[in-house]
Amino acid sequence: MQRALRHHNVTELDRTAALEEAVYRVFLAHQRAGDHLAVVAGLLECWLDQGESAIADERQQVGEVIDRLVTATQLRFPSVGDLTRSIRFQLFEQPIIEQSRKQAYAGIAERLDHLDADPDADDRAEHIDAMVDLTEPVVRLLGARLAEDCSGAEPLLEVLTRRYYRVRTLEDVRSYVHDDRQFVTGSFDLSGQQLHLIATVTDHGELAATVEAVSALARDVDDPANLVVDLYVAWDTAPADSDELAESLRGALADAPLVNSGRRVTVTVFDQGGQHKRSVTFRPSEDGLREDRVIRDMHPLTGQRLDLWRLKNFDGTRLPSPDNTYLFHCVAKDNPDDERLVALAEIRDANPLRDADGQITAFPAVERALAACLDGIRRHQSQSGAKRLDANRIFLYVWPTIEVPADELGGFARAAAPLTAGAGLEEVMLLGRLRSEPGQEPRDVSLLFSYRAGTGVGVSVTAPPHGAAGAGGCLHPEGAAFAGTRHRLSLRVGQPAHR
Repeated sequence: MQRALRHHNVTELDRTAALEEAVYRVFLAHQRAGDHLAVVAGLLECWLDQGESAIADERQQVGEVIDRLVTATQLRFPSVGDLTRSIRFQLFEQPIIEQSRKQAYAGIAERLDHLDADPDADDRAEHIDAMVDLTEPVVRLLGARLAEDCSGAEPLLEVLTRRYYRVRTLEDVRSYVHDDRQFVTGSFDLSGQQLHLIATVTDHGELAATVEAVSALARDVDDPANLVVDLYVAWDTAPADSDELAESLRGALADAPLVNSGRRVTVTVFDQGGQHKRSVTFRPSEDGLREDRVIRDMHPLTGQRLDLWRLKNFDGTRLPSPDNTYLFHCVAKDNPDDERLVALAEIRDANPLRDADGQITAFPAVERALAACLDGIRRHQSQSGAKRLDANRIFLYVWPTIEVPADELGGFARAAAPLTAGAGLEEVMLLGRLRSEPGQEPRDVSLLFSYRAGTGVGVSVTAPPHGAAGAGGCLHPEGAAFAGTRHRLSLRVGQPAHR
């Protein structure tokens, strides 16, 4: 307020005619703010079009203006708020994410070149472990490599397999080439049962032969009923319609008894030169293989990472959602009137954006994922007609460790909390690890961000929640019983007012 009054040459708060006039002018400015939207939006669009050149000489000042404008407009004028956030992302946040991503992929490319030149190198395990520990996605990179050549050694298959199954203790892992095709096998425990994994790569022309090879390997499994199979298939002419694709794959698997009678088969198909990925998971039924449509385009272990066990008391239906997010409409099993939307996403970058004073103003990748989940929820809310759902939740899985002191997260919480207004949210939860000090081991904690209108945002640190182990009956059988070793960071937004 004092900052605004100084624009009217008023520096003291003693009641004077000048103060009354200045306050009145500030009031009028708020009343007329809507008339200025076109001008402000025009200026912002110029910044967006000109990119870095628009702020080259005044980067710090522009950054401060952008941050204030985000706060001032995100609730009252959401269209301007969205535009302002887009500018902040493009000019300030995206360069940080892109730099980290380029460094990660450059390291992966260097290690793959090394292993391609010498598949049996003495330091192979070291290179595999290093790629597993990186957080950038590699599944489309695998698709691009398979589009070029599916034969011979493929180290990325082991990298991807170890990444997917790191929420489990994958034992007896073997990576080898058989019949000029890469295989990875192993086993893991699920609720006291030992499951056996076979993963391999192929192209569509060799799919039948590959399925037969998997069946041959399955004969050596102690309990074929507990067999899980991951197939990665390059298929440039794959049907565009996902239902047609699923039916074609089901037919290709139908004649392999040891495969179609196992626990499940997940087929990931790459087309468009490997850049387009779709996943279909089949489970045995009385009528043969049946697709688990709830997790279409999601690997089952991704569901475990995202803690789908929390939805064990709900029946879920997958809904359309923005790229890299998952949206479910959930109905309570014992109360059909209890409906909610649940959005999930994975986050690959936890680098914070800081202002000139070193204070955290944003976690760009986290905010983008949150915004994408909110977009999916709001789109569905706008299409759902008379019934509005007001107990919705968002789960975000953060791959890298968050390396900031807990008391510095308040700025991010204050910036992110208003984004959730009007989405009917009950809770936003981040699953991740926190390292508060350099050199400290990441610790499992629960960070609770509380937001209430008029009181601001508070951050509390508590012990992580327990009791997840042994959970059953979640959206898909293999997702049950995931206790989770990562901490919970929650933003509780409270129940919104009903219309």
